[in-house]
Amino acid sequence: MNCIFAMKSDKNEVNVMADKNVLTFSNTETEEKTTVSAMDNFLSSNSKILLAIVITVVLAVVLAILGISINDSATLKQISAIDKISYALTQKSAALSDDELDARRTEALSALQPYLSKKGIIGVRSNWLVADIYYQRGAFEDAKKAYLALALASPKSYTAPIGYYCAAECCENLGDNENALAYYEKAESYDDFMMKTHTIFNIGRVKETAKDYEGAKAAYSKLTENYPNDEWTKIAKSRLLDFEVKGLVQ
Repeated sequence: MNCIFAMKSDKNEVNVMADKNVLTFSNTETEEKTTVSAMDNFLSSNSKILLAIVITVVLAVVLAILGISINDSATLKQISAIDKISYALTQKSAALSDDELDARRTEALSALQPYLSKKGIIGVRSNWLVADIYYQRGAFEDAKKAYLALALASPKSYTAPIGYYCAAECCENLGDNENALAYYEKAESYDDFMMKTHTIFNIGRVKETAKDYEGAKAAYSKLTENYPNDEWTKIAKSRLLDFEVKGLVQ
């Protein structure tokens, strides 16, 4: 299970993509079947992509989003230091061997330690970079902790639900569906979360995996009732139809 979050500075916007293993569903409605097939093909083709978080946002944009004063010289100095760590980690990294790349990651983890307990943008950016490193290493427990620290560093910003969402992804990789569900629900509670519908679908999927079909039905129905035209709703409809056909819910 992989999630990709790319902050695009050229358009001053955040572009988010997350890929999950979606269950294969039977569907009697042609349009839904086509949609499910297309989504499954996309997700399957990206199933081996590691988490890649690009923390190269234009400084002024980040400061504006998180409400940091540009006159705060101490904050700017720390942001610059984190930027240098990120640059040292990624510069010409495609040409490196696995051992060389891992050595860079180790150096970055050490260099980022003084910033991890900070609040606001410093805590967000440092923990985000640390989470990315741990996720790429497959150290999902450490990645989860960093994502949660990211969320708590700026709990009212748009980055908080991203942190909870990715912590849930880590929990699923660890086989901890109980906490995965809790973190998905936490992410979904943010009204302006850009991946709200995907998160609701994941809540239904995790409950379905646990054979909580009534709980899954409630999540999928939330999509059909509140987001009728969303792509994830189309898949949710197919799940509800399958439940009815198999007599899994009332």
